[in-house]
Amino acid sequence: MSTPCIVTAEKNPTLALYIHWDGDDKDMVQAIVDIAKSHNARNVNFDEEYGMARLCCAAGEYFDNDACAAGNEATGFGVCLPKNVSYNYHWVIDENWKVKKAR
Repeated sequence: MSTPCIVTAEKNPTLALYIHWDGDDKDMVQAIVDIAKSHNARNVNFDEEYGMARLCCAAGEYFDNDACAAGNEATGFGVCLPKNVSYNYHWVIDENWKVKKAR
């Protein structure tokens, strides 16, 4: 069974990165955030739209997800509106690029 999660900005989130599998793995989410940071992406707390797009690119790099583009749903991810999806875990990114469990 899947364990989907969303990842949002800590401050005033309106967008989310949705990850369909392994949403309970904070280390995986932090690794995706670290990839985005290493590429000099803007933090989602300061530029949510651009930051989320770059975070989605980082997820693709993390999963090396050529299969996803071909229609394989094994590691599905994407940008969404948080209120429009079902999820088990909600992680937030703070201003210092640290992942925390949402309150």
